[in-house]
Amino acid sequence: MKTIFRSDFFVFLTLFILAFGPAAHAQELSAEQTAQQHPATQDADFPDRYAIAKELHVIWQTETQVKEGILEEADAIQDPTERKRFLDFMSRDLDIKKIEEIASVAMAENFTLHEMQAMKIYFTSPLGRSAEAKRRIIERKMRPDIKAVVDASLYKYQAEMQQRVQNDPRVKKMYPNGLPAIPQTPQKTQ
Repeated sequence: MKTIFRSDFFVFLTLFILAFGPAAHAQELSAEQTAQQHPATQDADFPDRYAIAKELHVIWQTETQVKEGILEEADAIQDPTERKRFLDFMSRDLDIKKIEEIASVAMAENFTLHEMQAMKIYFTSPLGRSAEAKRRIIERKMRPDIKAVVDASLYKYQAEMQQRVQNDPRVKKMYPNGLPAIPQTPQKTQ
């Protein structure tokens, strides 16, 4: 079942932001605080690594991929008014440049200059461009199956949690007839 809150894109986006959140926070700190929290930013070659990371996001078309993900999520929203509201909100509120910035800082902090240079050489080569294009195709093909596996586990976990909660004596006292059902958004038919 595809919902706005259980979609692979938003799961990815949330995990991405959580994983690279400290790098984003570094932008709001003073230079001294940043150096203490992110020592790699003080390396002599950090500016070069950062510049290559920015170039890689252009090569990888990060902005285009995020926008495509948003459109895929919008397609899962059945109500046309809600779909439009979602698209308007995301186009207005989602800061794609900030996502690229977070990822660029994280990459520059974690990859060596030689690794960054090798990635740039590879991804700008015909072979690298071809591999990247195929990676995106493969991801699109796998996404529904991976999502189905993840959703099945999530629903199983949700049912297990609901069972545990229902068996809790305190909950039984509060809800003698059982917990109300958790509403689920129906999947849009293709």
